[in-house]
Amino acid sequence: MTSVCARFTTSAERLQGLKQDCQLILYPNGYILSVLVRIGDLAVKPLYWLFGSKKDLLAMPEDVQDVFGYALHQAQQGNKHTQAVPLKGFSGAGVLEVVEDYDGDTYRAVYTVKFGNAVYALHCFQKKSTSDIKTAQHDIDLIKSRLKAAEEHAKGTKND
Repeated sequence: MTSVCARFTTSAERLQGLKQDCQLILYPNGYILSVLVRIGDLAVKPLYWLFGSKKDLLAMPEDVQDVFGYALHQAQQGNKHTQAVPLKGFSGAGVLEVVEDYDGDTYRAVYTVKFGNAVYALHCFQKKSTSDIKTAQHDIDLIKSRLKAAEEHAKGTKND
């Protein structure tokens, strides 16, 4: 798979003002965005955002973005955030969900670490139902289809 790469340095206010050396990879299909970050000598796993997952995250309240962003960063470092739990209905602990309540609303971020040496952000959304804790079926279906896309991408990157 061909990628268009841009190299940049950015200040990371949310990471205690550390400077990060980042590599941004945009794939021509426009559906997967990857950010590879190196902090000092610590290389972290690349983070791939599938479809509108990053846009959806950025539409959430800033406090929720901070929690989900930190959870994804922990996954990139090979760690598990304290709020990350395996998503029910998916085998094993490879698909994780972080739930955050904010101002009476519930937000969820779903990601996977099961393909290669990368983290895939599959879906970020606000839970709509107030009467049931279960994730809505249309969200589960979306997560499953994005998980398949992540698997295909992971297979393709092994061949690069």
